[in-house]
Amino acid sequence: HFAVADELEEEDHIRYTRKQQYETFSQIKDQISERVMSSSESNQRNVAERDRFLFHCSNSAASIFYPQYHMDMVRPGVSIYGLSPRSVPCDPKLEKLQLKPVLSFKSHLARVKRLPKGSSISYGRVFKTPTHRDMVVGLVPVGYGDGYHRLNAKKGYVLVNGHRAPICGRICMDQFMVDLTDCGPNVQVNDEVTIIGKQGNEEITAEEVASWSETINYEVTTSLLNRAPRLFVHSE
Repeated sequence: HFAVADELEEEDHIRYTRKQQYETFSQIKDQISERVMSSSESNQRNVAERDRFLFHCSNSAASIFYPQYHMDMVRPGVSIYGLSPRSVPCDPKLEKLQLKPVLSFKSHLARVKRLPKGSSISYGRVFKTPTHRDMVVGLVPVGYGDGYHRLNAKKGYVLVNGHRAPICGRICMDQFMVDLTDCGPNVQVNDEVTIIGKQGNEEITAEEVASWSETINYEVTTSLLNRAPRLFVHSE
């Protein structure tokens, strides 16, 4: 596993990827190949034996930035989602690739309710509605039991009717609440909630969700648990 193939700003990291990792792995590859090929068995059988081996070391970052290291195959991970292997906003090194996120995470409003001013929401009563007005609140049936982290609550949003709806209070195991004040007068039960992805002119990326809980896009995607149904959409 390359440790810093995604970190291209420091020459020391680039040398480490080349010398300590790739060249060491290549030496092992050559030793294995030579041992098989130098066997006393027939050469034709040796070639067949050698062809059974596949050598590969390139993760998403190396697949993109070190094409000379591809060997027999590559094993991209996060880039299969169309996500960047580098935590660099507007990364010029990835512009030509035009990675496009393919993952959306969606739910719906299971309940819509107008709460009076000063009402407490969720565990710990860490959130209260404004003291000067009522608040329209929606319940989203997703929680940390689905892999949506509690840390997202402090800064997090979802999209409802093309508008950003901030999370209200702590995220529960199976649900969380959002402020629907700015989501239009016609918001109602079963309206789509976009947790990751696009809705109208707005978008919430995996990188943005990662920033709320101070982690990386890899953890956001791999945290999504099996309880959330998968829907695979094919388009020409």
